[in-house]
Amino acid sequence: MNLVHIKCRLLFLIVFIFIYNIPGINAQSNHGTDVINLNLRVLSPSPGVYASAEGYTITADDKIAVTLNFNWPVDISTVIAGRTVIMIFPKDGAPKLNLEWSNNNKTLVITTVKTRSRLLTHQPDAYFKLTLRGNPFNIIRVNNEPVMIKSASGKILDGDYNDKEGGNYVISFISIG
Repeated sequence: MNLVHIKCRLLFLIVFIFIYNIPGINAQSNHGTDVINLNLRVLSPSPGVYASAEGYTITADDKIAVTLNFNWPVDISTVIAGRTVIMIFPKDGAPKLNLEWSNNNKTLVITTVKTRSRLLTHQPDAYFKLTLRGNPFNIIRVNNEPVMIKSASGKILDGDYNDKEGGNYVISFISIG
């Protein structure tokens, strides 16, 4: 083996290790074949079976804010309040939302326009839900194209974490009264 072959193998190994350690890429074995998952995912907050009292904050002016961290830059034109980003509250099924991006379109802060008291009724607690649309088979269409969140490279959100494009990301929250 000559020096060129050794350098090529070393470069390949370095690139493989680098790709394997990028957040959001999962190297998995699939019947003996390594598969690299490049799907768009929400890294945090992580949806769970039960409603969470964490994952959201209350701003100084009493509005509810949820910060989402994605593993890849998002095509922000696919993130539309009321269409691909939906929050449901007891007092308002579709409140207006402000969307603010940072970190090269990998971090999204969703903030309600209305205050907490105009959205939640504590009896003694209040629940609310956030949905990000990643399902290409949903009914919502614009110019006959399904409305769903995509990465800057065109990958559809893997909201249900099944290692395939598509699936809605759904997280429920609880506000302790």
